[in-house]
Amino acid sequence: MAQPLVVVQNNFVTRLTEPMALAAHANGVALHDVSSGEHAGTNPLPSGDWAPILVIGSVLFVHQWARDDARLTPWVFWDDDQYDAVVWAEMMGRRYLNADGYETTIGRLQRDLRHARHIRPRSGIKMVGDKVRTEDQAGQTSIPGLVVTPETVGTYGIDPETRVWASVPQDILAEVRVWMIGGRAVAGSTYRIAGEHARHAGHPYVDECMQVAWHDHQRWHPDRHYVVDLALTGEGWRIVEYNPIHSSGWYAADPGTVLRAFMAAEEKRLQQGGEDR
Repeated sequence: MAQPLVVVQNNFVTRLTEPMALAAHANGVALHDVSSGEHAGTNPLPSGDWAPILVIGSVLFVHQWARDDARLTPWVFWDDDQYDAVVWAEMMGRRYLNADGYETTIGRLQRDLRHARHIRPRSGIKMVGDKVRTEDQAGQTSIPGLVVTPETVGTYGIDPETRVWASVPQDILAEVRVWMIGGRAVAGSTYRIAGEHARHAGHPYVDECMQVAWHDHQRWHPDRHYVVDLALTGEGWRIVEYNPIHSSGWYAADPGTVLRAFMAAEEKRLQQGGEDR
């Protein structure tokens, strides 16, 4: 009989893997730790029949390692084509905060930019040029959501051929992250209020955004399981971005809640014959 498993990349990263490793232990779920220097074949999964499997780790670990491992591939919920601002603007319209944007390149912006623009890479793994930005890599310039001006757009060392989605910067009053698991909003946390870091799972904004995220899910969603960030604006709550569940920081959300919801949703899917996502 298959047993559930959590696979993490380094169980000591406080913003991501450590909380999930602790949650796995607390919930009696087997844990397999893969160190950052290892890749497919050097640290194989323990023998046995494992399912469901929840994979948590860095962007590159999940995108390039886990997706290439035959035993983990079915458990990576990450379609690059769906994590793209162009798709979000097309599918969600004005629900997407930066829906008024346009596709361009850094080189064109360097030549033509006259006013400040918010830019994000077209790549589904949040890559600009040859750099990948994750929240525990402070100081890199490839962060999605970078606001550039005519004076600064050429100062970041980004390949001029890099394709980006450029839009008018928006005023944001608060931001909340919500975990959508199997069509249900199961957990959430504020992460910024009035421009200041504010991590609260019990804030009224969280319940409000879980309802908003569920309604948005009925219109479109990037996968069975994902994370959505929402921003409070003068027009109400709007979508900042979608992210795969595998590499999204927890803020104040409870990873144990996400773990239990994921395992329950995937066990149900397996019992029903593993229908499409």
